[in-house]
Amino acid sequence: MKKLFLFLFILFTFFLAKAQYFNSGQDPASVRWRQINTDKFKLIYPEFFEAQAQRFMNVMDTVKGKVQFPSGPPMPKIPIIFHTQTIEPNAFATWTPRRSEFFTCPPQDSYAQDWLEQLSIHEYRHMVQMAQVNQGFTRFMYYLVGEHAVGAFTGLFEPLWFMEGDAVCVETALSRSGRGRVPAFEQGIRTQILEKGSYSFDKAIFGSYKDFVPDHYVVGYQITANTKRKYGDEVWQKAVDEVGRKPFIITPFNHGLKKAAGKGKTALYEETVTDLTALWTNQKEKTELTELKPVSLPQKTYTLYQYPQVVNDTLFLAERSSLDDIPRFVFLDIRGNERVFFTPGFFSTDVFSTNLGNQTQTNKPGQLVIDRLALEKGKIVWAEKKLDPRWQQRSYSVLKIVDFETREVRQLTKRTRLFAPSFKPDGKQIVAVQVSEQNESSLQLFDAQTGRYLSTCFTAKTPDFIMTPNWSKDGKQLVFTLLSKNGKSLCLLNLESRSVETVLPPTFVEISNPSFVNERYLIFNGAFSGIDNIYAIDLTTKNVFQVTSSMYGASNADYNSRTRQLVYSDYTANGLRVVTCPFDTALWKPLPQVEDHSAALYKSLAANENYWVFDSSRQGTKVYESKPYRKFPHLFHFHSWAPAYLNYMDETYDFGLSVMSQNLLSTSTLVAGYHWISNEKTGQFKATWEYAGWYPVLNLDASYGKRAAYDYFTDGSSKRYTWDETQLDAEVKVPLLFTFGKYYINLVPSATLSWVNRENNHSLNPEKFEGSYSSLNYRMYAARYIKQSLKDIYPRWGQVIDLNYAHAPFGEIDFGHIVSAEATLFFPGFIRTHGIKLYGGIQNTTSGPDSYFSSIVDFPRGIAPVQTGELLSLKANYKFPVWYPDGGIAGIAYFKRVKANLFYDFSQTDLPEAMQSYGVELTTDAHFARFTLPIDIGVRLGMANYPKQTFFADFLFSMNLGLY
Repeated sequence: MKKLFLFLFILFTFFLAKAQYFNSGQDPASVRWRQINTDKFKLIYPEFFEAQAQRFMNVMDTVKGKVQFPSGPPMPKIPIIFHTQTIEPNAFATWTPRRSEFFTCPPQDSYAQDWLEQLSIHEYRHMVQMAQVNQGFTRFMYYLVGEHAVGAFTGLFEPLWFMEGDAVCVETALSRSGRGRVPAFEQGIRTQILEKGSYSFDKAIFGSYKDFVPDHYVVGYQITANTKRKYGDEVWQKAVDEVGRKPFIITPFNHGLKKAAGKGKTALYEETVTDLTALWTNQKEKTELTELKPVSLPQKTYTLYQYPQVVNDTLFLAERSSLDDIPRFVFLDIRGNERVFFTPGFFSTDVFSTNLGNQTQTNKPGQLVIDRLALEKGKIVWAEKKLDPRWQQRSYSVLKIVDFETREVRQLTKRTRLFAPSFKPDGKQIVAVQVSEQNESSLQLFDAQTGRYLSTCFTAKTPDFIMTPNWSKDGKQLVFTLLSKNGKSLCLLNLESRSVETVLPPTFVEISNPSFVNERYLIFNGAFSGIDNIYAIDLTTKNVFQVTSSMYGASNADYNSRTRQLVYSDYTANGLRVVTCPFDTALWKPLPQVEDHSAALYKSLAANENYWVFDSSRQGTKVYESKPYRKFPHLFHFHSWAPAYLNYMDETYDFGLSVMSQNLLSTSTLVAGYHWISNEKTGQFKATWEYAGWYPVLNLDASYGKRAAYDYFTDGSSKRYTWDETQLDAEVKVPLLFTFGKYYINLVPSATLSWVNRENNHSLNPEKFEGSYSSLNYRMYAARYIKQSLKDIYPRWGQVIDLNYAHAPFGEIDFGHIVSAEATLFFPGFIRTHGIKLYGGIQNTTSGPDSYFSSIVDFPRGIAPVQTGELLSLKANYKFPVWYPDGGIAGIAYFKRVKANLFYDFSQTDLPEAMQSYGVELTTDAHFARFTLPIDIGVRLGMANYPKQTFFADFLFSMNLGLY
């Protein structure tokens, strides 16, 4: 019964312990923090962000009551932390510990609402969704486990597609913009359903490695919005209420839906697909297409060609990415022949892993997009992400340039925050958007040869935001998009007089990426028809015309003055293709004649009387009291506890008691408690603490209590004995992460001092040591990986080196030493998605009493480690996908990919016979019981020759915590 309890409790907490305890990294130690406290919020921010913090608090006090469900438990006070020094535009909300973190730098592709306003509505809705669970049985569980309860039941039973879809619904309903009003947001799923048909519910929710599947934001919005349209808002609240009140019924969310709407989530998805198919078919039938000519050839896998540029009359440049390849710059000729020219590095939204065993979010095509690709005079310029090596919450966006002929790559700027660069027509200057740490945006000029800063030609008044500037053909003007409280407008900047003219008045219809055709016309992306298309402005009359009419979306055009043609990206069911069309004014449609036949689910949301439109022009101007936020008094923040020993820091789960602390700046993390060691039947008091607020990270681990082992005798018998043990470990490490082009490098030097005291040793073996001893361990870990595509099983190129040396220099007894060197190499396989992994390790050990140092280098699979002085180990793996089933048993198991790994392992020790094993591993990426996180599960079958020829079989299990 005890084992059953432990199993169920660990199952209950496994999700939250690995996923809810999210630590996004630290800000520089030099940051001075301030705070604003109200009855509902605790805002923590750098002191230089005071003006924006005051404005944000006025926004939050305006929207807080409107974002909540009509009824439910009261909202607790929500801590919000601003990270202002990273260029990654993002935010998240979590409950263990309860907080929301905002990454405040706006993106260049933002829709028509202020970035902080977007985040305030969307992320606060997530906090509301989680707070709504805090009732009934979940509220009772709070007293048993603390914030674990809401975190666990939310993660286990509130589907991610609902949480994101519902938040998009609210951001759309409460504003005049929002993703629900942006055609590009629904572009993928609309095209898929009309051209390829609907996918099963499991495939739509959990994705695929074979086909492009729009993410959980997109499909979640369609389901939640359509269900609200037909059944009302209360349907989703009742489903969430059921999660809080009755999580023990295993499927509370679905049960709540059936009670409220008479249908479960699968039926609501199928109903949504049916309804949208009819609406989108009507839109398709009423869409009159314009002439186009494809340039890029059809691809076998989903591929995106973005920002096509004219090189000459027969050659084009574009950024290409696909399901099975990372972004590349490619040349396309007029017949579609293609060659890769260059592979860029990381963009502002790129995410990547420093641990292949627990990989972060995969890089889907279109998810990690370049914000501008500009070309002039045989050179390409773009913006690339550069990391601060130590502080995860500080990064930069620098300008890089590559030459067509020489392929020379140069980084023009350092430690800058520059976006969307564009060449002056003569190729001598570059303009880019500078975004300060205070979110002030400006247009800055740089020398294209040296990267030297020249001048600031325009600064927007805060909180207005500049996006995607472009030069006029004579180099005397700049056109850019300006986001203000009234929406997006297109503006011209005269570089001589520095005067600004608005040529397209502010609108909440999505517009972006304007550029000059000639002295008379501008072209830009517009969504006036409910489908993204290319539009033109006549600068003499200010009249606007629709230039293209695409079935699913046209964007980012470039003009060829010699052929009088546009080249642009056109969306299809298989991605974005490069196409051309004539630039013929006689074929254009005046804007007043443009009709919108889109499904427009947002209209029913905005018409709902429960909603209210946030108007930033009418928000308050209250000045809130602020005060310094001191780090030391807030070093510990205890948020959860458990009637079990759960140490997610060292992945120990057992009987006992534990308490958890993580402070709001994520610099101090502590797990402490009593650990009943099940297999030894002894107990210890333990504490593990990490402090990451300094440049080196400090880890302290302490334990005190009983330990147990066995004496073994020559007659085969054994006798259990115990001893008292006190152990203190202190580790200092410096985790560093660098980006160099398409590679990232992880470097972690560390040193650990261990002190152990053993007393009352009741062993019958007189050689068992009693007393105090210390050891020192030095480690250098270094890894270099290339960017990965969605389908990559291993990195196509990668190298890992791990060096260790440990000894016991203090005390009277020589405990010997251990020294090891390990290397792992990754290579591409014979087919694109195949991978090769080679491992080599060498180790030398001299042992003292109790064989103090454990082996570091791997032994062959299927062979138990043995005590040895010398060890050489080699391993070879060839891993490849076998099948992409995209199916299973509905509601029980969904299988995305089946993989095989052929392996051969070899080890040479002090023993006369070499150790060898070989075999195959069969694993599958799967989701069980519609659990959010993917599970990698399978078997290993092999033959080993030690201690005798033996067949072995192992069960393989891991959970990938980074895909969502």
